[in-house]
Amino acid sequence: MLFGDVWKRKDLAPRNRSLVTLSALVTNGQAAQMTSHINLGLDNGLKPSEIVGVLTHLAFYRSLR
Repeated sequence: MLFGDVWKRKDLAPRNRSLVTLSALVTNGQAAQMTSHINLGLDNGLKPSEIVGVLTHLAFYRSLR
């Protein structure tokens, strides 16, 4: 379902969808899925520095729980 229908929708570009997905995984503590979604994000046009920036930014919010 997720990779079929949701990832093919036109309302978000794949690059932006990867940013949102990585953010959701971090905030929900889903570390097991991070590697595959980081690689997918790179395939979808994210730069390594952008991924690091998102993870660094969210780390502060994650620690507030």
